[in-house]
Amino acid sequence: MKKIIEFAVVIVVIGVLSSVGLKYFKKFKNTSKIDTSNAQFTEIINLINSEMFKCSNNNNSDSFVWGGKCKNGITDDTSKNIAIYLVEELEFRNPYDKLNSISNKIESNAYIFFLEENADPINNGNIVIVCNKAKGNCSIKIKPGNKIDTLSAVLTINN
Repeated sequence: MKKIIEFAVVIVVIGVLSSVGLKYFKKFKNTSKIDTSNAQFTEIINLINSEMFKCSNNNNSDSFVWGGKCKNGITDDTSKNIAIYLVEELEFRNPYDKLNSISNKIESNAYIFFLEENADPINNGNIVIVCNKAKGNCSIKIKPGNKIDTLSAVLTINN
């Protein structure tokens, strides 16, 4: 009888510890997803800025890492090329669902959207890239999944 009571106490202690641990694990997991989204946003901004700097210092003779000549600046394919580069070369994944697909339709189930007009990301971890040839800029938006709706930046690419 004593062993049964000891066993029951052990089971209760394990249950309490696991429920407390699970709570902290879920919080840690959510925080890491938000941090990953924020890091990806920063990495995209740094990538575009460094490419702009490289092109401006080399008399536009180089190419962007995502394709296209510096001298051409933003083209109709710049948004798509950046999205492909992020997914295929840098192996970006949505931290919330591990999607790595790209799309030009915001309603679709994808991770990175290359659009012609500005729109906000719908799901946590989604990235929207809009490069405007006429304005010479790229708008980057991401929904990190915290209380901030979206993070956004507009980067001008000098032609």
